[in-house]
Amino acid sequence: PLPTTWEEFLRRLSKRMRANIGYYTRLANRDLPEVAFELCEGEAIPEAMTALFRLHQRRWRSRMLPGVLGSKSVRGFHYEVAERFRERGWLRLHVVRSGGATVAALYCFNYRGRYYYYLGGFEPELGKYSLGTTLTAEAIRNAIAEGCTEFDFLRGEEAYKQRWKPEGRRNVEYLMSVPGSWRAEATLALNRIERYVEHRAKAFSDRGKGART
Repeated sequence: PLPTTWEEFLRRLSKRMRANIGYYTRLANRDLPEVAFELCEGEAIPEAMTALFRLHQRRWRSRMLPGVLGSKSVRGFHYEVAERFRERGWLRLHVVRSGGATVAALYCFNYRGRYYYYLGGFEPELGKYSLGTTLTAEAIRNAIAEGCTEFDFLRGEEAYKQRWKPEGRRNVEYLMSVPGSWRAEATLALNRIERYVEHRAKAFSDRGKGART
């Protein structure tokens, strides 16, 4: 849930998290050339989406994991979604640029007073600057400025989400099969495997990130 001011939101965070937001922002501005935080609009969106795909895949491949944007069809789908959401005023695509190059991107949506954190991509070689933390802070600040009442990190309990002191919301999915139907039983088995692999991949990735997000 979001308060009406950024200052009030900061007071909810731990002392260490508040210090980290300021520290990493200053560190990036000190060390990296021409740092700029931007909310992309219009003609800048396709290029920023391409950078998001590249950065997201690089981050996951550095951990020997495939990521979710590896296929051309998936990327094409998101290009189309981004354009349609832009037309409707829902797209919020945040980026960090340094020396004219995009080094971090955060793919968000604003819909009916909720700001949704969907996907991020960050330059692995710049991990010490924790661009994920600073860019998420910018997204939350923007959500508050736009009058949103909630910032939704979506499914998952990764450690980087917990640092923002979220309130949990439990979703339950029931899958039922027809007795004796091998196809239904196979679907359930594959679903269990998928959930297990997803859980382990997220846990592995979270351990790899350590204190940096």
